[in-house]
Amino acid sequence: MAEPASSTPRTPRGRGRAAGVIASTAVCQAALMVGLGLLLTGPAATVWPLTAEDEIADSLESARTGTLDTVSLVVSEAGNTTTVVVGTLLSCPRARTSVMRCPGGRS
Repeated sequence: MAEPASSTPRTPRGRGRAAGVIASTAVCQAALMVGLGLLLTGPAATVWPLTAEDEIADSLESARTGTLDTVSLVVSEAGNTTTVVVGTLLSCPRARTSVMRCPGGRS
């Protein structure tokens, strides 16, 4: 006798468990990050390492000039995702032709 058709689709074994593990890990990670953020901005805001970091940031801010701001902008833009992707796409064809000219480059 054939088994009756189930109204709920069955997932392959392990897929549901894997989804549960991933979801619970994501929730735990989010809770940890929120907890650490609240700790750093609340009770730990007056603790030594964090206050020393604030002093360093303040001293660097007071040393800023127009030239250093421009240099910082250029360096930041060089590390921008779009700039890196465009640079990679532009350099790949040149690198490929260079490798193909090398002895043994086609093997």
